[in-house]
Amino acid sequence: MKIVYYHDPDLKFCPVKQYLSQFNTGSVKDIALLADIDSKIIFLSNQDSHPHPPISKSLHGYAFFEIGRRKPIKRLIRVLYFCNNGMLVLLNAFDKPDDYSSQKIKKNIAKIFDITEIYRQKYLKNKSLYENYK
Repeated sequence: MKIVYYHDPDLKFCPVKQYLSQFNTGSVKDIALLADIDSKIIFLSNQDSHPHPPISKSLHGYAFFEIGRRKPIKRLIRVLYFCNNGMLVLLNAFDKPDDYSSQKIKKNIAKIFDITEIYRQKYLKNKSLYENYK
C-alpha cells in the first residue's frame, strides 16, 4: 500500500508533515520518536492498514484511524489516517495530554477530529491532494 500525506489546498501544506517538522533531527530522542512513528506507518501499510492495537485503533464515530505514540512529558502523539484505493493517507497529527478529563480538552480533540474528517472528505473529492511520504 502506498503511503501519502494529505495536502490541503487551502492551507498549502500537509498537516502531518507540518506537525512532524517540529521535531529536531539533530536530537537522538526526536530521531528515535520519528523512527518509531515511521515504523508504525510502514507496518500498517504492509498490513492493508486495518487497525492493529496497540499500534493503531479505530475511532468511534469517525471513518479514520489513530496511530499513537507516547512523548516523554505526559503527552501523547496522535497521527490520524485512513485508507482508500491502495493508499494509506496521513490526514492529521496532534498531541494531547496523557490525562484529558476536562471538557475543554475533550472539545478541542473533537474539533481536531472534525477538521480531520473535512480533510478526508476533501481528499475523497480530489484524490490528487497528496504528497508522497518520505
